[in-house]
Amino acid sequence: MLTDLFSNLVDFLFPKSLRVREIESLSPAQFRQSAEIGTGAIFKYHNNLVRDALWELKYRKNREIAEIFGHIILEEISKLPPDEMIVTFVPARAHREAEKGFDQGLFLLETMERLYKNNLINTKLKFIPNILTHTRVTTQQSKTKNRTERFTNMDHAFICMHRELVQGKIILILDDISTTGATLQDASRALADSGASHIYSIAIAH
Repeated sequence: MLTDLFSNLVDFLFPKSLRVREIESLSPAQFRQSAEIGTGAIFKYHNNLVRDALWELKYRKNREIAEIFGHIILEEISKLPPDEMIVTFVPARAHREAEKGFDQGLFLLETMERLYKNNLINTKLKFIPNILTHTRVTTQQSKTKNRTERFTNMDHAFICMHRELVQGKIILILDDISTTGATLQDASRALADSGASHIYSIAIAH
């Protein structure tokens, strides 16, 4: 209830644009139909609908849009082999989380856990945050010059904080945007080094 009151207050003080309200009104199926299907991710980032929706998720913590993406990601998970798996996310860099006051990955994970409890899919999932953490300060990937710099920037950038949780387990990592795949590749490496038996990754956009 307090969350709803705060959300209503924010909407009153900072009214949403017509564009945002149009996106919020879409069902997950309608969003899929209006967006471009991606390669290496669910959608293509250059699609205006996808880009605008991701901005709302990343910078305004938009609950309605998080639910749209949450439904779509759960649909994607349902296409994987129906094995028990742990779902986690690529954490934001500490200073970015401090600037915004939240981590969109954690927000999306929590939204998905709530939706999952409504029995949207049969796969047995455990939603566990804080499995991965950064080992050092990295440059924002969008500010690197080329593919080589992106992979160098993310080389051993993550470490698994809870080996006992992932050892012998199937892990699915969530990320919002993937450009070269360098971030997800290193996150997967950290989990593999900690004994994960199989690792999937899903990015919303590429």
